[in-house]
Amino acid sequence: MIGDVTIIRPLLDFTRREIQEYAIQHQQPWIEDPSNSDPKYRRTFYRNFINNCEHPEILISRLSSTALHMQRSLSCILHYVQSALDSCLEFTPFGYVVIKHDVFRNLQDEIASRLFLLLIMTIGNKSLKPRFSKFSSALSKVRSTASFVSFTLHGCMILKTRDGNIIVAREVSSIVPKTYLHGETRLLWDSRFELHIEFSDCFDTSLPSTSEISEKQESTCGRVTERKAASAMQVCISPLDSNPIPEHLRGINKYVVQGLPVLICGDKVLAYPLQKHNINGVPVVSIERVLLKERMMNLICNQLDQ
Repeated sequence: MIGDVTIIRPLLDFTRREIQEYAIQHQQPWIEDPSNSDPKYRRTFYRNFINNCEHPEILISRLSSTALHMQRSLSCILHYVQSALDSCLEFTPFGYVVIKHDVFRNLQDEIASRLFLLLIMTIGNKSLKPRFSKFSSALSKVRSTASFVSFTLHGCMILKTRDGNIIVAREVSSIVPKTYLHGETRLLWDSRFELHIEFSDCFDTSLPSTSEISEKQESTCGRVTERKAASAMQVCISPLDSNPIPEHLRGINKYVVQGLPVLICGDKVLAYPLQKHNINGVPVVSIERVLLKERMMNLICNQLDQ
């Protein structure tokens, strides 16, 4: 499975000759892809190598059998990865994950490697794997008992806590700086949070239209200044980043807090998450759901389906 698309390869166990004979027998037209004979593709090299072997059918059968065994092995590995996910990882309501170091470093190497890889891809919101050299170095640091300086990897910030556990958080600089609102009350933000937003009618939550932008360009200097002032009142969701940290969030790791969503109007923070509001008309941004565990489980399922 790639994304939401399920890929099915029902003919992998059949040779080209068998498929051609079947097509002829059932009077089906045979279409030859010209790229199949183009030597610039690696698959052409492998295909020619197999065809030039003394017994290509035997080689194909063995390759197919090997692929089946590898798929079974992967299923077994991912089963243990899924079990380790519950015992090694703590998914927090703040959109980061704690690796329980004592448990993680005692995992079998392949299980630990895959668990860490899937975690990095989930929090970093990446569909591709990081470079092997960087990933291998990061994994060694995380599994070691030695202390290390915080570092980034593949859209993640990795920190070691005083109790020896590992925090894997979203790299703040990788988060989209501003997500403008169009009147939504629910929003999927940074692929980590499902947010619920409430705001009063005095705030403009719409982006300027194309005509407004054109008018801005064609108007006089005085009008441009006026339009910019109106634009500054648009409400958006941004990471807290360098804005002041409120009292109710100061007990959380500072870097983690900087990656939390806040409601902003211009350069002013209107609302923080996890904050109780008792004043009518004051905007609210609430974290309804943290999606990290669900997305990581989906990654595991996708690997099983490939």
